[in-house]
Amino acid sequence: MGVPGVSRPPLAEVPRVAAPPAARIAAVGNTLSAGRALTAGSFLAALTAALFFNGVWGEWFGLALLLLMLALVVTLWRCHGRTLNRRVAPLAAALGLYALWFAVTLSWHPVPQMGIAYCWILGAMPLAFLLGWMEPEPEAMMRSLGPGLLAAALVVALLGLAQFILLRQPPRSLFLDINSHAAFLNLVALPLAGRWLGRGGEPAGARPGLHRLLLPALALLLFSVFLTRSRGASLALVTGIGFLLWVSAGRVPRGRLLALPALALCAFLGADALWSGGVADRIETLFTPASAGADRFIIWRQAWAMLLADPWTGAGIGTFWLHWPRWRSPLDASGGFFAHNDYLQLWIEAGLPGLLLLLAVMGATLHAAATVMSRGTGAARAEAAALAAGLGATALHGFFNFNLYQLPILMVAGLFLARLDLLALEAGGGQGANFRIGSGRSAAGFRGAVAALALLPIAYFASQAAYAYCYRQALSEIADRRYAEADQSLLLAARLAPLADNVLVTHADLLRRLLDAMPLSETGKREFLFAQAADMLARARALNPLRAEPELILGVLLADHPELAGDGADREAVSHLRQAIERDPRLFPARMALARQLRSQDRLAEARQVLEEGLRHWYPETPDIVPYYRQVAAARLEVGDVRGAEHLGRRTRAILASGGEQPPDGFEPTGAMGDSAGGERAR
Repeated sequence: MGVPGVSRPPLAEVPRVAAPPAARIAAVGNTLSAGRALTAGSFLAALTAALFFNGVWGEWFGLALLLLMLALVVTLWRCHGRTLNRRVAPLAAALGLYALWFAVTLSWHPVPQMGIAYCWILGAMPLAFLLGWMEPEPEAMMRSLGPGLLAAALVVALLGLAQFILLRQPPRSLFLDINSHAAFLNLVALPLAGRWLGRGGEPAGARPGLHRLLLPALALLLFSVFLTRSRGASLALVTGIGFLLWVSAGRVPRGRLLALPALALCAFLGADALWSGGVADRIETLFTPASAGADRFIIWRQAWAMLLADPWTGAGIGTFWLHWPRWRSPLDASGGFFAHNDYLQLWIEAGLPGLLLLLAVMGATLHAAATVMSRGTGAARAEAAALAAGLGATALHGFFNFNLYQLPILMVAGLFLARLDLLALEAGGGQGANFRIGSGRSAAGFRGAVAALALLPIAYFASQAAYAYCYRQALSEIADRRYAEADQSLLLAARLAPLADNVLVTHADLLRRLLDAMPLSETGKREFLFAQAADMLARARALNPLRAEPELILGVLLADHPELAGDGADREAVSHLRQAIERDPRLFPARMALARQLRSQDRLAEARQVLEEGLRHWYPETPDIVPYYRQVAAARLEVGDVRGAEHLGRRTRAILASGGEQPPDGFEPTGAMGDSAGGERAR
């Protein structure tokens, strides 16, 4: 806007003063540094949120992916007007097709909410790859992210150590599974070991003595991995160290080459001492695989049978745990959420194309690493070997765990893959193409288009975080018997996530509770609550035809209120309860409800059979199981099975005497740790 009364000369007539070249360079450098800092900060914040997610806290899922998307947007903004030398190499192409296949499978996915969420979770690796691949300053970005990644790993390691020493719990830090904790540490520790081997002295531009921090940090990470007593993670770690020593032989001073295995041995001995020999005892079981893998073999045998039911297109990503109850062995004591083999589970969920694309990604990764090893400079070879060691250890451990379903591991792995691909390009593994980002568009127009494209996923992530918070708040309100507040929280959660069947199931169960407490004289209100609950359960069953809980709640609703359900309510109740048991044979509340319903129809033999069949399955010995054991014991007394009833009575008394609480996850100070989170045994 001009000053009133003063004419403004045309733009062409305004004299231009050229900034000194040094000043222009400094201004551009400051802009890029600020943008790089924002990208790095967003990624590290996303990684922090992902560490808190763990497949349970949906708020952190939404926040992690929102921040990861923000980091990608900032990176693309910074690319405007810059010329990048890139190529769609086999690794980039394989990862792109890998992510695309997940999107394709959504067209036949049986549970839309689950499919979309896991599409983003498993797609975090390609998304992080794209972030690193499009980074205009890849080397500087890795230098910026390196300290943050190391700090995150050290915090995770220290949290695990504090759990072990102070709380006498298994060291798993923020992870629910101790093996995932070890896998994350491996992914960072091995590249750190490779950097120490390959560079030895101070990194270029580093303050004197800063490199000396690498050794104590590496020692802590190695010690923390062995402290988990995870056989799969320990095997992967030792294999990764062996690979680093092999590729470094003849290129690294012998003293430094011998120092790495010596450091690993000291870490192992230190962890073994804290476990009073328990680490060595557990590692020794690897020499008897028949017994060491007995629990895994039980899972894999049934998972293979499950795979053969649909090996081509898959059952739907993220649905293994929903299908599994019908297939799992009665002896399986795991949590039932994972197959403990990434490749088998991905094949089950994403079909044969999903598995083949994952193998293509792994093959392209090997090709990229081999390219750098054969053609790259000494520094590039050292960096590629370090990255390959971490990625290879993660892939090897995936044969016994579920690393490819852990958001923090996927994010870091995607970043490492991008760096490895760029190193292969620099080493001469094919000619890249120079292309100018945003050519023909103004900076504002280009950045506006990028923001518009990212708006939809960002809105989805924000809504998922808000939905998870509201749903968790509703569960807390139900536990506190604040039913009116819970009703409002569930309504809000349903609006934020209209495809979430768990909200509808929980809301229907809340209405059922209110209906049970309502006087019979309130006929109109009772009919309204019944109709609302039935409608919610019908919608939940349509959104998720695999879950057993809607059938259980609907069966109980019909059995308890036949006057509102109309003719045939008894038969329908039995049918729905049987359907719940068919979907999940370990759902003992459904067995209890079905037995009561059959007894009301004088079908006593059938009722006893339903209860007895449930005892074939393994259950955690917690107070929740006590009512079921008591009901079975009562049924046994009715037919004169006193010994069987007394056996269940002793088990019940033992559970109640201990308060249902055992040392955390079987933790024993002598080193005989049993199960980890969710019944998943340490591997």
